[in-house]
Amino acid sequence: MKVRVCHTLALSVCLASPALSAQGLAAPTLTIAQEAPQGRRAGQSWLTPTLHVAGLFAAQRVGASILWAEAFSFDDPQRVGRQWARAFTEPPKFDPDRRPFEWDGDWWVINVVGHGLMGAESYLRARQCEHSVWASLLFTAGASAVWEYVFEAPHVRPSANDLVLTPLIGLGLGELRYQAYRHAHRLGRVGGAALRGLVDPFGSLERALGAGC
Repeated sequence: MKVRVCHTLALSVCLASPALSAQGLAAPTLTIAQEAPQGRRAGQSWLTPTLHVAGLFAAQRVGASILWAEAFSFDDPQRVGRQWARAFTEPPKFDPDRRPFEWDGDWWVINVVGHGLMGAESYLRARQCEHSVWASLLFTAGASAVWEYVFEAPHVRPSANDLVLTPLIGLGLGELRYQAYRHAHRLGRVGGAALRGLVDPFGSLERALGAGC
């Protein structure tokens, strides 16, 4: 059974905050309305988004273990070993005879909405730390591979569907969220704060508690 990402994403608020205080407090900051200067821009970091994604994945994995305890159990080491071997010796799962966006056997909502939200969260966190579109996309693709080959591989073969859709949908949805956050000041103090909290709730919480970006 594939991890139902959209069901467990909400749990990440509990564990996604290890990025707090990871950055130096003396790092320069920007106002929402300003563009970052060229070169190494203010707030730029890979540590914060990496810790954020690690916390997100850990929360999802705990949620999967609670919701589908048998499918994501480590009680059978031989079965886990076989799954690991398949993950690294067979190509990612893809069945062209299945319905669109269900090529790995999962419901399309899981693959499109669930993995899309996961990709958008990874992408947005990199963009909020002032990385470029392409760098953030590569970061999201790498995070997706880690999820498939590290967190899920002991239980299910990696999915070609997820490896492709997670970063691509993450790019579109994540960039939309990033631009909405940047221009939220146009709604005024209260409206802007509400929009920023809506489009980046986890990041807003982490920054309020001391994260560098």
